[in-house]
Amino acid sequence: MDTFVDSSWYYFRYTDPHNPLRPFARSRADHWMPVDVYIGGKEHAVMHLYYARFLSHFCRDQGMVSHREPFRKLLVQGLIKGQTFRVAETGQYLKKEDVDFTGSEPVQRDTGSHLQVTWEKMSKSKHNGLDPQEVVQQYGIDTMRLYLLYAAPPEQDILWDVKTDAIPGVLRWQARLWGLVTKLRSAREGQETPNPSVLNKRERSEAKKIWENKNYAITQGLSRIVVVHSVLMWSRPDLDYPKEIGDLVSNHDRRAASTTEVTGHFTEDFLFNAAISRLMGLTNTLSQASARVVLHSVEFEEALASLCLMAAPMCPHLASELWAGLSQVRNPLGSVLSGKGSVLQQPWPSVDPEYLQTPDTLQLSIRINNKACGNISVPREVAQDAQKVQELVLNSPLGARLLSNRVIKKAFLSPRTALINFLVEE
Repeated sequence: MDTFVDSSWYYFRYTDPHNPLRPFARSRADHWMPVDVYIGGKEHAVMHLYYARFLSHFCRDQGMVSHREPFRKLLVQGLIKGQTFRVAETGQYLKKEDVDFTGSEPVQRDTGSHLQVTWEKMSKSKHNGLDPQEVVQQYGIDTMRLYLLYAAPPEQDILWDVKTDAIPGVLRWQARLWGLVTKLRSAREGQETPNPSVLNKRERSEAKKIWENKNYAITQGLSRIVVVHSVLMWSRPDLDYPKEIGDLVSNHDRRAASTTEVTGHFTEDFLFNAAISRLMGLTNTLSQASARVVLHSVEFEEALASLCLMAAPMCPHLASELWAGLSQVRNPLGSVLSGKGSVLQQPWPSVDPEYLQTPDTLQLSIRINNKACGNISVPREVAQDAQKVQELVLNSPLGARLLSNRVIKKAFLSPRTALINFLVEE
């Protein structure tokens, strides 16, 4: 039979691959189907996807399965495009070595002919391809994987230009990760024993900021990065994965739902570039930590460990080296670094319960004629009631001092930004 027919029902056979009597048992197909995500290029939308959907509809009409559509979601992946140089008069594609770049515009080296410079799908005939092995040897497989995930959302095209594109930024980020691990190890190898109680008020505030950024990164990155684990387990079932990774994948929906109140649900966007960007943000926060916070705070230690664990699915080789270094940190303050085994055998970082708790009050910013004048605490339950908020402000010491003898023309409450602005007569 034609290969298009064969490839149009293989997903059914995967649910029951050893059945000698029929293509598949309905009970197994109904258990596993529909497929969560169909990933393919633009050509799939009018070729393979068309036939696969047709056959699924046919099987449904024949009573072989209970569902009609075989795929829940379609992700049309973009292309990595290379730069092409084409002679305007003849349409001939030139190799890069046949192009003269010395002038204001590239021209054909031998004839000086004008060239059309575009970005197109990589092809040998267009002389705009590249050898993956050469790129990996130059930058490393982790760098290339991070680049592909970070350069653009998966459905967008990537214009390959290593000089101006995301590769330099990815390389710098990896170097900063290495530097943070070195920084922690060096701090803990000194004569002073780490002791969180010696931190002053400013340093405790700095440590709390690190704690908040760590939890925010976990809530932002969890749903996106877990997809990498899912694909890895599906494509390489022969590998021995630790139980924690299996639990992470199987319990993903439940755990993601627990963080919906804080950051929303990100299970459907596959924006790995946004996940990496969030990890870079956490890296920036850790890089700004003072020496005493690095030495004495458990928050820095746990945030750096979580950062390495969340980076592991996307750069496993680097993360393995980083984790090996973290495992040798002297006098660890928390239990995160006491785990045995490699980075992929550690429990996935979880959000601290305190981070998910909604406080009973919030800080409301007070402005008078658009000028910031201070803050007061108001009960969260009345924070959207303009009349009650205005009464609370006027009865507060701050309001009594600034507004008691002034004529209020109007008050504007912004619940979203926790701000109230009083317009008063001067």
